[in-house]
Amino acid sequence: MAPGVGMLAFGLYLVGRGAVGTIQQRRRRRLVVRHPDEPWRGDYPWSPEGAREGSYGDIGATLAIAGFCFLFLAPFNWLAFLSPERHWFFGLIVGLFDLLTVVTPLAVAGHQLVHTLRYGGAFIRFDRYPFFLGETLSVRLGSDRAVGKYSRLVVTLRCLEVRRVVLSESDDGETVKTGCYQRYAVTRELPAGELTPGIEIEATFELPRGDYATRLTGPEPRFWTIEVGAETTGIDFKAAFLVPVYRKPEGR
Repeated sequence: MAPGVGMLAFGLYLVGRGAVGTIQQRRRRRLVVRHPDEPWRGDYPWSPEGAREGSYGDIGATLAIAGFCFLFLAPFNWLAFLSPERHWFFGLIVGLFDLLTVVTPLAVAGHQLVHTLRYGGAFIRFDRYPFFLGETLSVRLGSDRAVGKYSRLVVTLRCLEVRRVVLSESDDGETVKTGCYQRYAVTRELPAGELTPGIEIEATFELPRGDYATRLTGPEPRFWTIEVGAETTGIDFKAAFLVPVYRKPEGR
């Protein structure tokens, strides 16, 4: 009874989130049509001020995934490990699914919880919005709680693209592999220091020219991230953010 009720509740939650997402997606599509030279208006729900990362909501989403998988796999676990007709091979397969879909998300959620309790949320502030290719990208990094002294702080700017690669073709169709590929990356290593609330660290990069503009819609999305890592006592401070990098419209 409990697994069925849990799956029903999670299903209603997904339906609700899907409905909200559909409404937001339609609104962004209308903005893209109205402003064809300014794709950042509808490509993603950007905040012109900056971006945040790390919250209890992220932990809850990870736990929700693990909980749904646990409930879904509950009957299979009973057949694999408690049923009189259990078989070792079936138990091996179910155990593998338990590891990948329940244990791993729980471990990720545990790490997220420890990191959030230690540092709170992290954020970056944009000096302009959006950033244009061929110009300067400058952000300020900060944390809600004291990171403390760090021996090294590394900031990496990346351009990543999801691609579908055809591995082989035959009469039966194509064998396609989808992967995330790095198109551009540059790293800044900042000297030892201390990061506390009220103190923000500036990171500046020169953006390349060419076909690197953000494209979050379509079959092969492309996006830019800023990743921050600081070596501290105990658990290291880490955060990653999406940043809006686009082609500059003509005449602007």
